[in-house]
Amino acid sequence: MTATADPVLLTLEEALTEVPPAPTLVWGAGMAPLTWALSASAPVRYAGLDAGDARGVTVPYEATLDPALGEATRLVCRMPRSKEGLAWILDLASARLPVGGELWLGGHAREGIRSAARPMEERVGPVVTARTKRHGRVLLARRGPGPAREASLDEHVRRFDVPFGPTVLRCVSYPETFAHGRLDEGTRRLLTWLEHAPRGKRILDLGCGAGLIGAALATRDGTQVTLVDASVSATLSARATLAASGLAEHPVLLADADDAPRGPFDLVITNPPFHEGREQDRGIASRFAAAAARRLTGSGRFIAVANRHLGYRDDLSQHFRKVDVAWEDERYRVWCCVGARTA
Repeated sequence: MTATADPVLLTLEEALTEVPPAPTLVWGAGMAPLTWALSASAPVRYAGLDAGDARGVTVPYEATLDPALGEATRLVCRMPRSKEGLAWILDLASARLPVGGELWLGGHAREGIRSAARPMEERVGPVVTARTKRHGRVLLARRGPGPAREASLDEHVRRFDVPFGPTVLRCVSYPETFAHGRLDEGTRRLLTWLEHAPRGKRILDLGCGAGLIGAALATRDGTQVTLVDASVSATLSARATLAASGLAEHPVLLADADDAPRGPFDLVITNPPFHEGREQDRGIASRFAAAAARRLTGSGRFIAVANRHLGYRDDLSQHFRKVDVAWEDERYRVWCCVGARTA
């Protein structure tokens, strides 16, 4: 049975069904359909990285960036977005797979899958191309002999300080978090604007990433901030950022925008992504605006920062009666929206 229309998962499925079954851990965002095709042939577990990964899963599941392999002798992953994400996969595979255990990595040509072959061979073991199809390929590395070093996720964490008004926030970033290890330009501009902007008492940071925006808002006395992101790595980062900044009492939740707490909130704020994986998706901002409109008080505001070229006025106006540019420079705009259209 075909698991999915996703070309990378289809190619992985075909490659895996051509070899004898083995106890398998499937690890990564959006890979649940692959487990449907594999689960009948050998023990299969799934470690997801996104809030929606558990939907429809019929095998043992956990959401984690640091999975235990248990009895699995085969680890199946998709090419991650970043070099840091790939480095963590390779560290974990080399440390936790048994000698002769297999790391299967699928990816599209535009994701740079061919470039993964050399580091896989250097850090795990001999690599072969198990399948090429649909402009992608599946690489297979078998763990070579020799002692395994302990895999520590903490070695891949990045920490840096960000001044905000009279305070200094400590950002903690885990692999595969947006802008891992750096302050992205949209967040930088939004933080500068927030130093002098009214904030509200009950706040929702939607798509919180590493948690810097939520942490900055939480520095004001009497403020309660709830941080939400659909990414496991982002929520790990946000919790660590709040703890390192002395703000651990504010909750961080793993959830899609539609499943965020209902509030009501005085302020919903976001630096929304405009990519879904590697594809541009401007609809994400519209979905965030729709979710915000349903969660705000009557006088509540929705604040979003975005690249100027994205526009967004029409998207935001579908959900709010009044949409203004609160601040802008040559590259970014901060949008302020009030008057939610909830009918």
